[in-house]
Amino acid sequence: MATAGGCGGGDDGAGTGSASSFGTAVQFDSESGRIISADFAAPAGVQNPPGILLLHQFGGSRAQWAAFAPQLTAAGYAVLAPDLDYSAINSCPNGDAGNQCRADTVQGLVADVRGGLLYLESRPSLDTSRIAVVGASFGGNLAYVASGEFADVDTAVALSPNANPPSPALLGQGLEDFKPHSILFMADGNEAGDARGLAANTGQPVDVKVYEAQKAHGVELLEEPQPPQDLLAWLAGHLK
Repeated sequence: MATAGGCGGGDDGAGTGSASSFGTAVQFDSESGRIISADFAAPAGVQNPPGILLLHQFGGSRAQWAAFAPQLTAAGYAVLAPDLDYSAINSCPNGDAGNQCRADTVQGLVADVRGGLLYLESRPSLDTSRIAVVGASFGGNLAYVASGEFADVDTAVALSPNANPPSPALLGQGLEDFKPHSILFMADGNEAGDARGLAANTGQPVDVKVYEAQKAHGVELLEEPQPPQDLLAWLAGHLK
């Protein structure tokens, strides 16, 4: 049985949970048939803010964004952070059957991401022409896939994505006319090769930020001052 663990390596931190960690607890439907729990928060006093979908790490939950989400709302963005269940990918067997199982699991998760985008677009107070996806680790790969699959994703940020994930579906394999574009990749020195590998297959605009002085994975990158500044600068420049 293949085991995903942290999609890009490292300890993925917080355990799964459904309690609200910031903002307002909401739910939305997914084409996968699941009802997804999430936190939604909008900036105070901002008319028609852009929307950002936040995708947590493997083994984590929306609570992983509790420290960074207020920085996004303070910068004028509405945010939606769902709880996604990545664990089924570890229940797949080895061999061809397991490969199909993992691909099907990713397809279901991509449907969940689509549900989150549709939820943001259903909010009448948001500027639905400006939507971004920000993901960490496993969620970073999903952000990469969403950029290439959904035309309504204007830009994306992938923290510590994996160039060799548990399923090639997390690289967009099997998707028709897959064209990832407008992505900021962020990684520490140990995982810089993964970020650069995915960036090489991404259409402009694209950038890779490597933090050689940090040993951090996924949302841990945002615990130092420079990475949040770089992420916010990317959004300001590409979510117009």
